[in-house]
Amino acid sequence: MDDKKLFELLKDITNLSKLINRRLSAKLDVKKISPYPVIILNQLDISKPTTLTDIRERLGIPNSTISTVVDKLLEKELVRKEKDATDKRRTFLYLTEKACEEEKKIIKQHVEVFKEILCKATEDDLNTLIDATKLFIKLIEENDKGDEV
Repeated sequence: MDDKKLFELLKDITNLSKLINRRLSAKLDVKKISPYPVIILNQLDISKPTTLTDIRERLGIPNSTISTVVDKLLEKELVRKEKDATDKRRTFLYLTEKACEEEKKIIKQHVEVFKEILCKATEDDLNTLIDATKLFIKLIEENDKGDEV
């Protein structure tokens, strides 16, 4: 593989990420929050139990950090805790309805921003972007599977 092309791709992805984040920050009515709450919320589900250990193993974030963030999310009523009925040492975490509603609002806002960004794109342009993004995700996932072996 050509290192120059790979470096160009890396620069383009970095620039794309910065541009999108800048546009989202400018357009959305969202207070600046650290990434950890968002990352942790993305690991939770309204009906599927998740433990602190599950999150730590998936993300590699220290338990102390996860506990601090979860406590803040509990205060904001975005997460609920429930003891495991069979093992009282384990505590399950779930998203709350409030968190799901907030997520829906954020998704709607993101869609509006992307509509604005892509308003001049043709259907073919949009399909090309979708296909390229899916290909990139597939390549990353295949590479990750190779690392697990």
